[in-house]
Amino acid sequence: MRKRTLEPLFILGLLLSFLALVPALISIAAISSLCSYGNCSSVPVSAMILIILASIMVFAGSILIMVSWVLVLIKQAQQQQWAWFVCTLLFSYIPTVIYFIVVPESSSIIGEQQYQPPTSRGL
Repeated sequence: MRKRTLEPLFILGLLLSFLALVPALISIAAISSLCSYGNCSSVPVSAMILIILASIMVFAGSILIMVSWVLVLIKQAQQQQWAWFVCTLLFSYIPTVIYFIVVPESSSIIGEQQYQPPTSRGL
């Protein structure tokens, strides 16, 4: 896959995961305001729906991030970028973000050199 496709996939996953904080925080606020001092007979249905919504958003965002991470690893292996591959494999998402920012899009293998046979000079 092209880097132009992987970047939005990763960003969409991060955005979806961070946006899941909104319904989660709203539901926590609703539960804590209605259930003070540990006296809570039942959790409000609206809070449960928001918790389920936040869980679905986090799950979907995590899947998108993981798919883009694996595709970045495949791209790095195909281009024989072994230092990037090992760092991305060991440290996950931070090298992935750095990879998107630093490494330019290229269709050829980086570091590959064409063999030039020696030219025969007049003796």
